[in-house]
Amino acid sequence: MLIIHSSVVLVTRRHDKRVLMLRRRPDDRSYPHKWCLPGGRCDEGETYAETARREVLEETDMDVPALHHLLDGESVLERRERTYIIHAFQAEPPCAYVRLSDEHDDFVWVTIDEALQLDLAGPFTRKVLEAAK
Repeated sequence: MLIIHSSVVLVTRRHDKRVLMLRRRPDDRSYPHKWCLPGGRCDEGETYAETARREVLEETDMDVPALHHLLDGESVLERRERTYIIHAFQAEPPCAYVRLSDEHDDFVWVTIDEALQLDLAGPFTRKVLEAAK
């Protein structure tokens, strides 16, 4: 089983406590058309926090100045024989402006309770949202 480290970021706006959710494209290999948090795989030599900041910037065009560690966990994709060790962070964006990369086709700012009602990409997304309540 291949072990892959990745980072995700729960991006929250302080003034209204809404979180940013991204919808994966319909042709995504892992979770097509499901809602997720910004994130991705760690590059060699990169810290988990560096991965988190880079992925938020690549996927949303937001440069988050500070990250706060939220939790770590594991997600197993048996059909692809991979175990993902996921490092979750929380960040507050400098603005609510979002410009999506081609990895996603939509985004929403919602409360955590609203986010938990979405068709989520994998069980770890739910864990991160619940940890932030």
